[in-house]
Amino acid sequence: MPTDTKRKAGNEEPRPDGSDYDSDDSEEPDFIHVDFDFRAPQEIDFQALKRLLQQLFYTHNTKLDLSSLADHIAKTSTSQGVGTTIKIVDDEDQDPYAFVSAITLSSDKKQGSEAANSLTRYLLEVTNKPSTKAVHDLIKSAASRTSTNAPVIAVLHERMVNMPPQVAPPLYQMLLEEVRASLSSTSATQPSHYLFFS
Repeated sequence: MPTDTKRKAGNEEPRPDGSDYDSDDSEEPDFIHVDFDFRAPQEIDFQALKRLLQQLFYTHNTKLDLSSLADHIAKTSTSQGVGTTIKIVDDEDQDPYAFVSAITLSSDKKQGSEAANSLTRYLLEVTNKPSTKAVHDLIKSAASRTSTNAPVIAVLHERMVNMPPQVAPPLYQMLLEEVRASLSSTSATQPSHYLFFS
């Protein structure tokens, strides 16, 4: 008579230490308590920002000048007070775990930074499809040299994989407050749209 060689769920053999295989109730998960600090991006963060931008744009990062974008993020923070990084408290040399920044889209024909021009060209390329025609037209119109339309601001945000996604809402809130303060101090035109890349 054939016997069933498959092990049934209720008939598992005990471990040598006497415990069951699926009951590890006695073991507590390991937690590491870390305090984070929200800081302005600095020049020392350049390489880390560039790596986070590579992660953000992933397969498309070869189409962008990530160095100029990372540099722009650090300089915008210094010159306009816009942008935030998350670092570990009391460790200023540590790389940021997340960042958020904003960049006003422009074109080669309209005065703008190299980073803004590069990002605008890229966004125009990837939105040049029937399904994203409205976004393409909005960016093209706002970035044209003769445009009298309100600008479009691209919001760039990325975090390390193990950074909880709950950090995003406070980062976005701080960024919008920083952008408003920067625009009001320079009497610049309020943006018509904020463009989030994801």
